[in-house]
Amino acid sequence: MHHHSYATGREVLRVEGLSRDNAVRSATFSVGAGEVLGIAGLVGSGRTELLKLIAGIDAKTGGSIEVEGVAVKNHNVSSAIRAGIGLVPEDRKKRGHH
Repeated sequence: MHHHSYATGREVLRVEGLSRDNAVRSATFSVGAGEVLGIAGLVGSGRTELLKLIAGIDAKTGGSIEVEGVAVKNHNVSSAIRAGIGLVPEDRKKRGHH
């Protein structure tokens, strides 16, 4: 009998108290290696705003983001990409970059 164990657990992304005024309030979660995190909510609930904050597109007003235990400093699109964070937009034709 074969036992498959998938290497999950090592924390690759930690979001702590991430906020942007009233759009996103104190989002906190972590994602381990091999895990897939789904973010659900109604239209207007802040899903897109949260992802734009993590990707550095919008400026955060509070909180922190760590990748592999290292805080992403001077958080913007460039520093997020350097840390390995990218956002694939819903409308790739209009918003995707080549």
